[in-house]
Amino acid sequence: MDTDLEVSSQQLDEAARASLHDLADLPVDNVIALIDQPLHGYRQLYYRWERQQWESGTIDFTEDRRQWLEDFSRPMRKPFQWALSSFYVGDQMTNALVPFVDAAPTEEQQVFLTTQLADEARHTVFFDRFYDEVLDEGTEMDSHREAGGGGVSSGYRILLLEMLPEVTERIRRLDDPDALVEGIVLYHIVVEATIALTGQRFLLNHARRERLLPGFRQGLTAIARDESRHVAFAIRFLKEMVTNDARCARVIEEALTKFVPIGMSVIDPPNKDLSYFEALPYGPEDLSAFAMNGLSKRLRAIGVTLPA
Repeated sequence: MDTDLEVSSQQLDEAARASLHDLADLPVDNVIALIDQPLHGYRQLYYRWERQQWESGTIDFTEDRRQWLEDFSRPMRKPFQWALSSFYVGDQMTNALVPFVDAAPTEEQQVFLTTQLADEARHTVFFDRFYDEVLDEGTEMDSHREAGGGGVSSGYRILLLEMLPEVTERIRRLDDPDALVEGIVLYHIVVEATIALTGQRFLLNHARRERLLPGFRQGLTAIARDESRHVAFAIRFLKEMVTNDARCARVIEEALTKFVPIGMSVIDPPNKDLSYFEALPYGPEDLSAFAMNGLSKRLRAIGVTLPA
């Protein structure tokens, strides 16, 4: 399985400008590669957010619903629902990011982080609609979150429901830039860049190849593009912090030592049941290789190394 694909400048431009309709058939690797363009200023990242708006309420799930009822066998549904639970719970953490906005050192950073709050809310609505209209689980958002949380790995629950609230509370209570650095390493670099984009990449490539779930492909590719923007912000922010204070490199490396092992455990299916991968053309080793390759690339751009 390829872990580092070359993407041309034309493909990058197409990925940056694609409409919601076109995103269904756009290779997600082209979207992820937007992270590795030359570092943008925060204002430029904000303008990219303005250009890349999409409406979760306009996606047509009619064909997705038909396929789910008629074409998805139990071995196909099992890994899909596991992945969906992880994506949904991850995007339910909007409130956790509010202290990040208040703690950001500059107004341009605060403005960009505010756009991320809007993105995460839109992602939640997208997944909620998919649960209601395709999986026929019509209930409230809180119930969806609780149901989804039961299907994710223990590592993901530790990261999102224990570690992230703890870091967020430190950011809120303390005038301590180290806490914000640690929070951005956890949420943007480990959760979004390393875990979420890896899972999205493999699931979307499979769905596109098999012509599955066109509405879901539109929305999840749009989410991956949003998250590539968030990660680009994090790389710029952390690189600036290291440049301005070399001590921050140590803060980042200590955060990685704490969060990455738990993050990589998320790739293992519940109870390490490998039957989750029986209907898929990839396995945990493919996910791990892609995740670690991407993490190493992001850290090189920041100017730090992954501790042994």
